[in-house]
Amino acid sequence: MLGEQLKRRREELGLTLAEISETTRIGTRFLKAIETEDFKVLPEGIYARSFVRTYARYVKMDEDEALRLFHEKIGEENPAEVVIAPVDDNSFVYREPSGSFWSATAVAGVLALVLCGGGYILWRQANKTAEAPAVVATTTKAPAVAAPAAVAVQQPVSTASEADEALMVSIQASDECW
Repeated sequence: MLGEQLKRRREELGLTLAEISETTRIGTRFLKAIETEDFKVLPEGIYARSFVRTYARYVKMDEDEALRLFHEKIGEENPAEVVIAPVDDNSFVYREPSGSFWSATAVAGVLALVLCGGGYILWRQANKTAEAPAVVATTTKAPAVAAPAAVAVQQPVSTASEADEALMVSIQASDECW
């Protein structure tokens, strides 16, 4: 009887369960349960009464009458003794979990891959610098400018002339380096 009245009022106002669910933040599953009077689906206690009261208010039905019919249906003997807290528009109303679980899981997975990849790259760079290949440096003396034959044969090269000689350095790396 309560469910039929609520459904009739909803249809008279041209509302869908999805619209009511969006505004009241009551899951469509619970709204359907109220309309079909399958109150076992609803959470127990004040939540069920709050759902009924909020739904009745939204479809412009007398809230006290809706609660009285609800209490008759669930078999509470003395519904007048039940303290019902007023429901504010900003109060907490149970909301069904959304389908964002998989999207949150996908985001977490991508984040984990990025972190692991970044960690691997940093680790590899640290090991590359620690195990940097030895740089082979060889020095060879460039051929000295030809001295006169008489001087080269007769006199030994002095240290002063060695300083005048050009020094050639050849560096070869055995691996990629920066």
